[in-house]
Amino acid sequence: MINKFVKVKYLFTLNMGQSPDSESCNTLGNGIPFFQGKTDFGHISPTPKTYCISPKKIADTGDILLSVRAPVGDMNIADTECAIGRGLCALKADKLNPKYAWYMLHSVIDELKSYATGSTYDAVSTDDIKNIRCVVPASDIQCRVVKHLDKKIIAIDELISSKNELVRLLKEKQISLISQSVTRGLHPEALMRNCGIEWLGKIPAHWQVLTNHQLFAERNIKCTDPDAVLLSVTKHLGVILQSQAEELNLATVAPAETTEGYKVVHKGGLVMNIMRAKDGSYGISGYDGVISPAYCIYYPRQEVNPQYLYYLFKAPMYMEIFKNYSTGIAEHRMRLYPVNFFKIPAVVPPLEEQNEIVMYLDKRVKDIDELISLTQQQIEKLKEYRQSIISEVVTGKVAVE
Repeated sequence: MINKFVKVKYLFTLNMGQSPDSESCNTLGNGIPFFQGKTDFGHISPTPKTYCISPKKIADTGDILLSVRAPVGDMNIADTECAIGRGLCALKADKLNPKYAWYMLHSVIDELKSYATGSTYDAVSTDDIKNIRCVVPASDIQCRVVKHLDKKIIAIDELISSKNELVRLLKEKQISLISQSVTRGLHPEALMRNCGIEWLGKIPAHWQVLTNHQLFAERNIKCTDPDAVLLSVTKHLGVILQSQAEELNLATVAPAETTEGYKVVHKGGLVMNIMRAKDGSYGISGYDGVISPAYCIYYPRQEVNPQYLYYLFKAPMYMEIFKNYSTGIAEHRMRLYPVNFFKIPAVVPPLEEQNEIVMYLDKRVKDIDELISLTQQQIEKLKEYRQSIISEVVTGKVAVE
């Protein structure tokens, strides 16, 4: 079998994404689906959450959507016309069997990833993509490769799908466990009462309902040290070191040249990204350090276990309330300002029960996290195996009949 090596630019039409004006984006289904990056990617095609009425760049049905910003290399196939942002590039196969094109690009992803550079997050350029060399056999062999790989890959895909479903169920169980514990307690025999707040419903009769203003005070102390420990707030990990966020590709801002003027954070403080509070971007700090001046820092006014309040605010009902109490002229500009945060009621058990709930949840959440992590590692191994099979067949290392 004689193969040609051809650069991507001669095989595909490339369409690098461009973010539309924020005012044209919505979650109401108006316009066409909009994908900024790989966040909404599925196993084969993405699931839209955001729509756009005035897109700047459009991918057609059947185009391969390639993630060009961290993480570089993930791919999906557009199953409908969609708008694409700066995190994606759409590739339209001009001279290839479309399914072969999909497999062929998978075989060069590791090479593409090696070109990724960036100070804040890894990214690849249009030229990086265009100049990748791909194996291009005759059209009849392309069809044979597709037929062979379809048979091989379907079994692996089914395994990956089942493990992804397990991860989904574990996360669902974890959320349910947290919600039940922080609103109903750990003692099913406890007498319940209607708390008078519709979205909270019944709570143990001896628990209090206090406003966040009764529970917290805002702190706004500015740092004078130009080289203080910089922190970062993430949706899933809470408050972590900025250096950790960069290692995990979770950093959303470039490293600061100086930390002067940043807000001082002490251990036990609730640190909140007010722009993303509705998405769960807050946490209890385990560090002394500093955070962006745009964030808010709250400290307990009374004796409470901060970790209990963190679990409480991670319950889905509170995520929704944080969203409802956020204000702004457009959805992407919605912020949970202190004046509104302070209005939100919190369910507060006696301190002894708070500590009991935290000990219980710390263990149960950790156990579920470990199961999720183990399953995700298995998924990654299956993906690596899948990738190796595709590469060996596409590059001709394994013959196809």
